[in-house]
Amino acid sequence: MACTSAGGGGGSSYPLQKLQELPPEERAAAQLKLADSRWDERWLEAHPADRALAEGLTAAGHNQRDPAAAAAYTAQLEARADYDVWDRLGAIGCPTLVGYGNYDGIAPVQNSTAIAPRIRGAELRGYEGGHLFLFQDPAALPELEAFLKAPPGRLGSS
Repeated sequence: MACTSAGGGGGSSYPLQKLQELPPEERAAAQLKLADSRWDERWLEAHPADRALAEGLTAAGHNQRDPAAAAAYTAQLEARADYDVWDRLGAIGCPTLVGYGNYDGIAPVQNSTAIAPRIRGAELRGYEGGHLFLFQDPAALPELEAFLKAPPGRLGSS
């Protein structure tokens, strides 16, 4: 599990549907700050890789002019508005890695730290980055790959 929230008692992700009420320029700025709380012009100027990610997010937002993309995005926002699997987390019986970005404003750190103890044997790991930490922290993808390749039977070993 990466960049996620369980809803209910475990906390919800930021209600992105509220951003739809903002003018496009304000919405884009708010989305960037939610994706990574460090992202301001000064940070992005000093971190070209993050700037490329931010520009990609901004470009993706422009796809909302496509009626099909806009409808799909609206449906996704509606689906996540009342998302709540908090009481079902204990039913997960497979090895689970719960990863979070230290600067994620969409799925905050505290939501991941609430999820992990509810899943038997889950591993909790924080990374340097925001909602896109898998692309920001060079350790994230190798650790995820190692977790997925680890032999079965580790459940409950942590």
